[in-house]
Amino acid sequence: QELCLRFLIFYQLYDTEMGDFREFYDMTHLLDQMMLKLNKMHIDEIERLYSKFDVSMEKCYALFGERAFYKTETKFAINRSLFTSFSVLLADADDLSTDWLYQRQELAVQRLKDSLEKNSDYYNAITSSTSSRGHMATQFSCARQLLEDLKV
Repeated sequence: QELCLRFLIFYQLYDTEMGDFREFYDMTHLLDQMMLKLNKMHIDEIERLYSKFDVSMEKCYALFGERAFYKTETKFAINRSLFTSFSVLLADADDLSTDWLYQRQELAVQRLKDSLEKNSDYYNAITSSTSSRGHMATQFSCARQLLEDLKV
């Protein structure tokens, strides 16, 4: 539930053109506010957001497969930061077919692994103080760069 809420929050707050957040508060406040907002939302808007989430999950799975949202080779726990950044950035990738993304899966998994191993700022941003504005900015920036490098 928290991961779904995080997607909804940052899907609405992250401006892909600007490459930054429209506004930013501490995570507890954002989670609480999203719950209140969802409770007041019209069913059509909820269904639209559900559709975006569903598309995003399909795209993430197509691009990263079973490795989606894990920062190490072993499946220990889904990394919330990887989940949030990649799910939001791929949510509006309507023009990309899942077949096209599947073809890039092996390369995507390797590039993510390499990026986390070589970029200590990125690794730290998804490992500690992950909800700070600075670390969230790094998470989105590095994920965005990885997707651009893959031509996604």
